[in-house]
Amino acid sequence: MIGKPKPIFDYVAEHGEGPIWDSDLKKFVWVDLLQGRFIEGSWDSQEISTYDVLQPVGVLTLEKNNQSILALRDGFAMYDKGTNKCQLITPSPIVNDEAVRFNDGMVGPDGKFYAGTMEWEGKAGRGALYRLNHDLTQDKLDDGLSIPNGMGWNRSETHFFMIDTYGHCMYRYCFDKESGQLSDKEVFIEFGNDDFPDGMTIDAEDHFWIAMWGGCRLEIYSSDGCLIDKIGLPVPHPTSCTFGGSNLDQLFITSSKLLLDKSDLNRYPLSGRCFIVDTDHKGKKECSFG
Repeated sequence: MIGKPKPIFDYVAEHGEGPIWDSDLKKFVWVDLLQGRFIEGSWDSQEISTYDVLQPVGVLTLEKNNQSILALRDGFAMYDKGTNKCQLITPSPIVNDEAVRFNDGMVGPDGKFYAGTMEWEGKAGRGALYRLNHDLTQDKLDDGLSIPNGMGWNRSETHFFMIDTYGHCMYRYCFDKESGQLSDKEVFIEFGNDDFPDGMTIDAEDHFWIAMWGGCRLEIYSSDGCLIDKIGLPVPHPTSCTFGGSNLDQLFITSSKLLLDKSDLNRYPLSGRCFIVDTDHKGKKECSFG
């Protein structure tokens, strides 16, 4: 059973992205990427709080002691909600490269933060995948990508998956949890040249829920990479999704209104909103950094 998508929270993003569900605090958190802002929605009160970080932010980690780690235009950074201060973690490998920024990422089962960079227009070969370790050192794990996007691990934690939007594919890597090393990269799902897979989440049964940029839909794939279902959406640019709610069986979806003109927005007035879909599937609890 998959329900109809319903808009939630009274916030319209220019480019919503990076959704995470905080099970402990019962909060849904997402970013307005190019506005340099992240938003928290309280599930109990339905009230929202916004936090400006003064530069584009692609994704962030769960909050711990009022602090989160953000993947920004200039690199990984620590953000303290108590002081509203954002401090870049140095040395940053991209701080002097104005052509690239961080895009999407996720904390892995090893408690390390994996995030990808892209050239602003998605130029092929300029994207890379980085890992922020517990001691705040950083490693480059892969390069030569276009737009590193949705990421996740299977439930046995033996494989890491990552979408490359302009590569029109999802990659699969062997994953070593002890070292965090990736190996044996291969194309796991290949999409058509007119398909642009964006962010995704992997549920507790290893199904892939993928937002299709420009496609007004999410696509659901089985654990072996076969298309099994679709969810139609009232917006052309869904960007990412995650499971949340008290039973982790509700799908939260972010969207964008980038590149939409006035006639597009009249046709799709909910663009930039977040949505929720009730399902009979369950997600996995978000991992915390460190």
